[in-house]
Amino acid sequence: MRIKIQKAILFASVLAVVVCLNLNKAQAQSSNGAASTAQSDPEKIYEAAECSEMPSFPGGEVAMSKFLQKTIKYPKDAIRAEKQGKVFVEFVVEKNGEITNLKVLHGLGYGLDEETMRTIRLMPKWLPGRVNGVSVRVKMVVPVSYSITNSK
Repeated sequence: MRIKIQKAILFASVLAVVVCLNLNKAQAQSSNGAASTAQSDPEKIYEAAECSEMPSFPGGEVAMSKFLQKTIKYPKDAIRAEKQGKVFVEFVVEKNGEITNLKVLHGLGYGLDEETMRTIRLMPKWLPGRVNGVSVRVKMVVPVSYSITNSK
């Protein structure tokens, strides 16, 4: 039997973790404290919910999904072990769009964590997050999903 690899990269720019945070976005935007902090503390790392504009992959979610599908190489150890699931990574999108402070929050092993990190490091610069028009550093948590389907 041949194994067909389906890279189901459910990489919705900022999955459920950030979607949940977005529920509080309106509350965060209504506070003037975030705007003054953006100018007075340039090194502060913001949560996504505090941003008036969240960071985004250039070209949006569709472009990011294509990038991931093209770039990720499903590790042989993971294929042999039929390992599937989600790797959750955290990183900071800097004011200039660079990705820094990359780490795995929840991994799967079998080389999938390392492959996810390798792929994220190859990403182009993102469009930075903003607080009232000022580019700021923003912490992101994103899942990368891996699945294997058997073909006949």
